[in-house]
This record gives sequence, C-alpha cells and structure tokens, in this order.
Amino acid sequence: ELGSIACSHSLSYENVVFLDNISKEAHTVGINDLAFILDVICRSPEFSKQEFRDETALLIEALSWNVGSCHLKILSPRKSAAGTLNFLLQMFLSQDNSIRSLSSPYAHIVETAQRLARALFEIHLSKKDSLMAGCCLQIAKVLECGQFELIKESHQPVLIVEAVVRPIGVKLFSITTYVTPDFRYVDIYVTRFGGRMTLPGFEQCDELDAREWFESDGNDPGYQHLNDDEIVHQTAMNWLERQPEGTATQLVLQTERCGCKETTTVFVKVEQKIRLELCLVVTLELPLPEHCVVWVLSDRWVDCMHGSILSFNHIILPFRETLITGTDALSINTIIIILPFRETLIRGTDALSINTIITLPFRETLITGTDALSINIIIIIIIIIPFRETLITELNNTICLPRTVLKDSELEKLYSHSHFDTVISRTFRALYSGEGNVLVAAPTNHHKANAAELAIFGAVKRRPDTKVIFVSPEAAEVAERLEDWRHRLGDTHHLTIQALSEKITANARVFADNQVILGTSRHWWHTSCLPEVRRSIALGKVSLIILNDLEMMDVHMEALLSHLGTRPMDSLRLVALSGATLINNTQDLATFLRVPKSHLFNFKEAVSQNSPKAVIQTRRYAEMSPLARASAMIRDVWKALFHHTQLGHSAVVFVPSTRLAGFTVYHLQRCLSRCGSGLWVKCQKEAVEELAGSIQDPLAAVCVSYGMGIVHSNMSTQDCRGIRRAFHNQILQVVIITAEVSQTLRFHSNVVVVEGTERYNPDTRQYEDLSVSAMLRMIQTCSAACHNCNPCTPEVWVLAHKTKLAKYQDCLRGQVTLESGLVDVLPEYLLSLLGAGTLKKPDDEAARMCLRDTYLALRLSSNPSYYLCKAKRRSYVLSVLAMWADAAVKTLANAGCVNVDQPQGLIQITDLGRSMLSNQLCHITVNTLSRKLGADMTLEQVVRVLVLAREFQELLPFRQTEKMFASSQSKELPWRLPDERELPQTARKALLLLQVHLLRLQMPESLFTCAEMRFMLVTANSVLQVFIG
Repeated sequence: ELGSIACSHSLSYENVVFLDNISKEAHTVGINDLAFILDVICRSPEFSKQEFRDETALLIEALSWNVGSCHLKILSPRKSAAGTLNFLLQMFLSQDNSIRSLSSPYAHIVETAQRLARALFEIHLSKKDSLMAGCCLQIAKVLECGQFELIKESHQPVLIVEAVVRPIGVKLFSITTYVTPDFRYVDIYVTRFGGRMTLPGFEQCDELDAREWFESDGNDPGYQHLNDDEIVHQTAMNWLERQPEGTATQLVLQTERCGCKETTTVFVKVEQKIRLELCLVVTLELPLPEHCVVWVLSDRWVDCMHGSILSFNHIILPFRETLITGTDALSINTIIIILPFRETLIRGTDALSINTIITLPFRETLITGTDALSINIIIIIIIIIPFRETLITELNNTICLPRTVLKDSELEKLYSHSHFDTVISRTFRALYSGEGNVLVAAPTNHHKANAAELAIFGAVKRRPDTKVIFVSPEAAEVAERLEDWRHRLGDTHHLTIQALSEKITANARVFADNQVILGTSRHWWHTSCLPEVRRSIALGKVSLIILNDLEMMDVHMEALLSHLGTRPMDSLRLVALSGATLINNTQDLATFLRVPKSHLFNFKEAVSQNSPKAVIQTRRYAEMSPLARASAMIRDVWKALFHHTQLGHSAVVFVPSTRLAGFTVYHLQRCLSRCGSGLWVKCQKEAVEELAGSIQDPLAAVCVSYGMGIVHSNMSTQDCRGIRRAFHNQILQVVIITAEVSQTLRFHSNVVVVEGTERYNPDTRQYEDLSVSAMLRMIQTCSAACHNCNPCTPEVWVLAHKTKLAKYQDCLRGQVTLESGLVDVLPEYLLSLLGAGTLKKPDDEAARMCLRDTYLALRLSSNPSYYLCKAKRRSYVLSVLAMWADAAVKTLANAGCVNVDQPQGLIQITDLGRSMLSNQLCHITVNTLSRKLGADMTLEQVVRVLVLAREFQELLPFRQTEKMFASSQSKELPWRLPDERELPQTARKALLLLQVHLLRLQMPESLFTCAEMRFMLVTANSVLQVFIG
C-alpha cells in the first residue's frame, strides 16, 4: 500500500516510510494541529536534497525573517532547514508582496509540498484516522490553491463532499448541513440565508454586516420547512453588484453547534455558465447516513431550483473497468461509485439522463456524451470511518506469541510451529486465560480450530471435570472436528469426545458419558430440552459452549442461545467463532452473547478465507423462457470455463437441480466438440479410459471422456468418490455438482461458477431462491487449503437475476449481516420454556416478557424494516413482540399443546404438548395429526397421515432412478403410491422408503439412500410416539 502511494505521487519509498512513521506517532499521541502537519512536510527527506538546499538559501536571502507574519506556528528550530522551509512556505501562502518576484523558484518547492501533503492524506485515510485525514486534506487544499483563506476550523470529518455544478442563471449559491440527533440521515440544502458573516481563515475575524453584501427584496421574512420538527427562517436577499473593496467572492457563515445540529452556509457569487467547485465537511458518526439531499436555488429566478436525493443504499464497487451506457431512453437518478480501482466510463447514447453522480476517483473517471447525455450534478464523496467507531480489530504491531505461553509441555507438543500467528496471538489471552465471553469474527478454518482448542484447554485447566459443548450448523464441520480432536486431544490428553446423533434418547447417554460433546445446532437444540441436560447446565457442570460458524446461525442455534439466556450464566462461558466479517449488527451480537468490548475481535474480510474475489456476472434471465434462460446461462458458463481452463485453473460448476446439470453437460459437450474434445483432458488417454470404465453412471462416464466430471444425487457413492479422486489428481479439470450434493462432498478448486440461484419446487410448482447460508456453504466447500495455515480462495462467478444479487454480494465478500429467525419457530421456543419451567409465571404477560432479551428483540429494534415494522420506538417493539407471543400461544392452543385460562391468562402445557416437546416435532405436525387421526382408520390411512409430518419435507425430491424403481415394483408394494395431486412429493418419498424398509426390498444404490432411510426411520419413530400418546 505504501508503495502504491509512493508511485502515484512520484515520491521515493524513503519519504513514504517517514510519513507513515509520523502518522503512527500522531495517531498514538492524538496530535491534529495544522502546524504539526506542515512541520512534518517540511521535515520530509525529500527536502534534504542538495537542490532544495540551494533554492532555500537563495530565497531566504531575499526575505527578512518575520515570524509574526506567519499564520501557523513554526515548530522546528529557526536555523534548521525544516524551520526555514516552513517560513518560506507560509510567506508564499500569505501572498506577501516581497515574494511575488520569486515565484519561479517557489514553484518547485510548493509542488513537492503538495505531493507530500496528498501522500500524508492517503496514509491517514488508509488507517481510518478521520481527524488527521481531514487536517491533511485542508493543508493539501491550501498548498494547491496557494493561499491561507481556505483554512477552516478543524473538524472530525467523516463525509467530505466536493460539489461540481454548472448552474444556469444562478447568482447566489449556498449549502447548509443539518445533522439529526440519531444520525440516521444528513440533509445538504442549497438555500438563501441572511445574517452576519465572518471571513474564514483568520483567528480574529472582522464581522461584516450582511447589508454590505446583500440587499433585501422586502421586509416580510420567508420560511422553509425542512422536516416536521424544524423550520428555518430565511429572508429573500439579492447579491449586490458592487461589493466592498478588498473582500473575497466567497464567504462562509458558521453558526455554533447546538445539540446535534450544525449549520454551515457557503455564500458564493456565481457567474452564468461558470464551473464552480465547493468542498463541504460534514461531521457524523456511524451508522452512515441513509441519504442526503442537495438543493440548488436561484435568488433571481422565481421557483428556479433543482433537488437531488442521494441514496447510500446502492453502491457500485467496480473491481475492474466499469462501463455505464444508455440506449434508447435510460434515466438514472443517482450513481454512487466509491473506490474505483480502474477507470470508470459513463457513456450516453440517444438519451441518457443522469441527475447525480457520486464518485471518489482514485483513478480516472471518464464521462462522455453521445447525442444526448444530461448530467446535472457531480458530487465527489470521500467516506472516512473514524477508527474508534469501526469495531474492526487491526493486526498492526501485533507480536506473535511463542507456544511456550501455554505453560504446559504436553500442550506445546500439539503444535509443530514455534509461534502462533497474529490472529491467535491477538486473541490468545481472551481465549486461554480469560473467563468472559468471546466473539472472534473472520478467522480462517485453521484459526477457528485453534481458537476452539485454546478455549477447551483453558476450561479444562481451570476445572478438569468440566464439560464442553461444541455447536456448529454444519454436520461436515462436526465430523471433521470429531476426527481431528479424537486423534489429537482424546489419545494424548485423555479427553472423552463424542458427537450427538439423530436419536434423541441416545444423546442423553452421550452427554452423560463424555467430556467434550459435539453436535449440530439442530441436535443440540433437541438435546438441550432433555431434563437431565437442563439439570446439568443449571448445576454448572457445563462451563464452556463453543459456537462455530456464527455467520450461518440458524433458528436452532438462536433458540438454544435464547433458552440459555433466560438462565443465570455466571459459570457458563460462550466462545463464538464467525467465518466472516460481521457488519451492521456486531454490537447487537455482542450484547446478545454478553461479550465485553475487550473480548470482541472483528477482523477485516481480508483475513477471512470466506471472502473470495467475487466476480459477479449478471443477466436479465427473468424475462426469458426457461429454455432460453438456461441456454443464456450456459453460454456464460462456457465463457468463464474456457477463459480459466486456458490458464490451467480447475473449476467447479454448481447447478440447482439434476435436470439442469444434464442440460449443462450436453451444451458443454457441443462446445468442446467444436474446440476439440481433448481441450480439458490433461492426462494420458489410457487413464481416462480406465476411469470411464470404472464408473457405472452412463452420463458421468461420457463426461469423463471430455475431461469433466458430474456428481448428482442419482449416482452411487463409489462413482462420486471416483470423480472426486480424479478431480483432485488433476485427471479432470472441470466438475459439475448439484446443490444437494455440495454439502456432502468437497471439491477444492480455483474457480467456482454458480449457474442459477433458483430451484424448482414440484409441490408448489414455483422456483425458489437458494438461501444466503446455502450459497455461503457451497462456496466454503471449494475453499482449497494447500496448507493448514495458507488457505487458497477461489474466484466466484454467480449467474442470477440482476435484482437477486444484492443479498449474495456481502456473503461472497465475507461480510454478513446476521438477522434473527426465531419468529419462525416461536411456538416451539415458547413450548420449550414452558416445559423447562423457565417461565416463573406461566401466563400471557410472562410469555411476552421472555422475548425481551432475545436476539430477535435486538434486531427488531435495530432493523425494523427487515421484519416489516415501520417504527423504532421501544414501545412499538414491545407491542410487536407481544403480538407475536400472543399469536404463538394461540397456535399452540389450536394444536392442543397448551390450555389457556381466559379469565386469568394462565398457560398450562398438555400431555400432547409434552409428547411433542420430548419428540421434538413441529407444531404443524401435531396439529395435522390431531385433525386427521380418527378412531375407525385402516392401517393404510394411518400411514398416509404419518407421512404428512412436516419433518419429512427435508427429504430430497424423487430422483429418476427412484421413480423407475417405484414403477417396476408397483405390484410388490402393499400400499399404492398416490400421484402428486393426492400427496406432496416428499410425503410420497417417505411412503416409498417406509414400504421398502418393511418389505426389505433392495433399492438402487445412490449417494443419499442410507442417510434418507435412517432419517425416515428416526422421524417416523418420533411421530409414532406422539400417535401413542
């Protein structure tokens, strides 16, 4: 980064290192004086060259030393080169008459000082030090304009606005800013104003009467309504054609800051068709404003005004060249381009109307017009985030700790490296020695594993007989941690480690017999409702709970944490690990998890392995037919694969369904036939023929001959593993994977292409979007790890509808805003509190109050629009929670799980509710069973009611091989499989699996056959338990 700054400003690396060291010193001490910044520039090694020494000696002889004429204090000694240069620069900026004849030697010095000031500004900007960056920008502006009159009172800038306007017929131009108390938005108004003014840039300014500059059109005051609460008094004024002698054409009126309102008005005399540049510093804090409004008014033309609303919700981050073109008639209200790393080209054809362009050009921004291109306002915005408000943990100057800090020779043997890296060193004392809750965001998988181990070592060191709970949303992560810790921790440190299973009754024994218990969030939510587990947690036998992959927190993990939050947690410690940078809701998560500020570590997304280079390809697929949409996507897939495979990269293509996977394979084969079928074959022909002969699936065998593989749910486990082994051995360069298989098998690659984000649901006969968590999990499966501490990040291409990419962008760049999903399982959550006896007074009021401390209440208050609420008032939030609690109680009462005493509002759990709680069924399933079960039902009718359970919806849809098997075995099956009009597809699938198990039939082998059969038997057993109850 320093090298880039040095190159862009034509400075030597020695100068940039000097400025960087000074910036660290200034950031530590808190120096923000303009005199200090100018002194730093003069002490730069650039001015120690012989040419500058000669020029300085020549100029100082022509001037008399008069410190009183300097605007800023000279900090360096008088006889030093820096002090002399400081004096010369200030004399030049004061426009002294004695130096006008020496402008030629001065040009070289001033130009160098300008480059140094801009470089110092970018250094502080990169460190997010807004106070110093604002002061450096003011010095740079002064040096570039050549006078001190532009120096304003120093602020803590967060938003720096430079307006470039070409007004027509505007004689008076001014800007007034208003910062509201909650900092939700900033209004930037261009308006007329009267009053007393001061000349900026001087410590003691002579006040000028407004009558010397303006004349009033009348005695009647005017009023302008800014919003519902504020009315600004204004008087119609005209700019006098004759102004006092020796005065500037631009004045700034600064009023005192009153509460949270700050008004800054800039008066500028603007000639017709003259380009005007204004710079305005707006002070605000996080969160950034949602919008700002710019108004341009005229004092000569009645109702001549132009307003533009600048929204900060849509931001373009071009990682490559950005081209914005208009055809026919395209109207763009606002374009916000922040940090363009390459050229940004905006071109108009026929009729392209752009009202406002907001840009920060670190590189060239080219705006061209063809035929008709209308641009009204161009605003350059620099967003500077205050360092103390970002909640981002920096790793600068972090000392790597040696492994001897563990103070245990046995633990030190577990690590082959002599020192921990910066992430673990930064969090070591909080994880290993501390006793408070910890939140670590954006580490790699290697960091997450080390952080969890350190927390376990610290817990066992304090209490050798303690129990540790490990919770993760993904079963693959649980299996990986179980295998690793059994070998490393179980064998060497005699820790009993086991994972939970689908059987709820068996999980109680697993919890009682082991010290470290691992499980998915769903398994743990069900297990935590068991009486013996609740009793162990209440007695303090569990001292540590590790939450893995917090960025993918589902409703089961949230319900588990909310349930634990209703109990005293003095002896229970939470360690949360997130694989992505948490944005917008970091403080809400810390409050919900009771994490102190000193134990909150939110690293940048650059540290995370889940932040790939998101190259997003978009097309308007929604306007096409399904066949045309698939063909358009496949053309983009071929372009991406052809480009990257020529560079020797391996590629993985994710498709939502098996049908689309076959369609993709067919078109890719046609493209390869035109370019050469051996384009992706990187090994000998004999190896390819041997691999094709060992694969039973006919489609996969044909794909292998083209150098690509396919993995779908119809394939056997042996074929899938053979394709994965060939891909990792670089026999195959491209592999196509369906979405349901992506969570079972991991393929490490350089490029990931997501071909469509919609999947067809045969029950609803509609296309459904993939969830953000599902998208993130697919990306994570391809995060290749060449070494444990050096993860490789794939490049991601997402082909989807343009309007559906917004929710995937933050996910792909490693930034996640985590919202609550507790409202979806609110009836089950309230029933678990009733069954556990957590509600001290089981009535309607207690049911409402128990939601106050949940993560749902926090996010409802912070982001009410996500939950379809319009207000942010605390009373309104409580009323919404009360409404949801009442609806959940009524739902449970209609299902027969609770009884509600209407006069007193008491809630009593029924036997059916206890049976539902012990078997962990959904209230919709219980309601369906209570409505459809009857006394005179045959066995077939009972089984048809059984397969209607909501839990069976997690089964995969019917595969083609299963349809063929059901058709061939129709005479053997005792119960007829109804069509889709009688039963949903998942219910038909469960009915087929149940009959196959009872008749001991042999189904075609596939990747998910055993898992689906096991899930069906466990779920059917739970439903039958409720039947019997």
